[in-house]
Amino acid sequence: NTPTVPTTVLEAAVESGLGTTGAITLDLAALTGTIQVTTLTGNPTYSTSNRAAGRKFEFVLNAGGAARTLAWPAGWKSFGAAMPTALASGATLRVAVECLGANNTDIHVTWVLAV
Repeated sequence: NTPTVPTTVLEAAVESGLGTTGAITLDLAALTGTIQVTTLTGNPTYSTSNRAAGRKFEFVLNAGGAARTLAWPAGWKSFGAAMPTALASGATLRVAVECLGANNTDIHVTWVLAV
């Protein structure tokens, strides 16, 4: 059997609807298929809702002109290294989030930090 190669190109909507400071709920149902771009104005504490297998999105956090402290949901699995909890002034963090089930422990993340 010869494998079939998909020819569909997936596109993601680029949006900017996430909060910029304080408690921020990441609604995986609403965010799936998007890239969220945000310039932080304070220190965010993230939580999640509507977790289900197959939901995924990316977000880009710009620190702006000040250093930021980041708080992530307990249980997220980060590959390579732990999620950063500090973002230097002027730095940008890109995070890919993929949910494999109904719990925070089913969320896998990969990230890249540009300083």
